[in-house]
Amino acid sequence: MKNNENLRVIVYVSELTSDVAIIDKTLKDIITSANRFNEEHKIYGALFYHNQRFLQLIEGEHDKLSLLMDKLYADTRHTNLKVVVDAPIGVRTYEDWTLDLFNLNENQKIDFDHIITIKKMFDAQCKMDGWLFVQTIKDYINLT
Repeated sequence: MKNNENLRVIVYVSELTSDVAIIDKTLKDIITSANRFNEEHKIYGALFYHNQRFLQLIEGEHDKLSLLMDKLYADTRHTNLKVVVDAPIGVRTYEDWTLDLFNLNENQKIDFDHIITIKKMFDAQCKMDGWLFVQTIKDYINLT
């Protein structure tokens, strides 16, 4: 992993606007286009979906993430996009995938208020690390 002062991590939440009946197709379309764009721009991360809500962690160079965020704000498949984390990172933690998808079942859930609490713990206790942040969310989801 190469140290780069221009690297950032962004975590955001948003809500699905398209028909939930076609969510499998919507997620497939998102992953297909994201993998193409992310590979070209060396952006890496993870996308969580549950009950018409998204949580995504992305990392990459600042200017490339700005391009992606412009696309995400304009994407009509979701609304109410709120950035939870926007912070510099020293090294990439997700170079092995352009976008990994976690489509959670009915027994799993994302409590977005708890995500804010996790973010505050990171702010208070350690430097932001994308892998650890996603692992913490995955662990939380499996416990609830």
